Amino acid sequence: MVQGSTPQKHIYVLARNLIGMGGNEQTVPVQIRFPPEIVRRIDMKVDAGEFASRADYVRQIVTRSFTDEDDVDRLKVALYELLSSGVADDILKEQIKKIYRDM
Repeated sequence: MVQGSTPQKHIYVLARNLIGMGGNEQTVPVQIRFPPEIVRRIDMKVDAGEFASRADYVRQIVTRSFTDEDDVDRLKVALYELLSSGVADDILKEQIKKIYRDM
């Protein structure tokens, strides 16, 4: 934890280019403000050795959210293709439509 930090704790993170996330790629500094409780929880993960820094934690969460969105998009396409193929029976079609509506 940062000694002498104010109640308005903030985290400076480097938003890396999401393609490859290599160490030599250009980065852009981004300032993010969190409530003290969120910072405390992030610091617990860093202190436990799960992440090298606050920035590493935030970077992984942001990257994972984009990956999750991509996975959902691929699932939607696969479900649409299954519905369009005529292979799915009526019960499965209704379940797929329900899932698709809820996404």
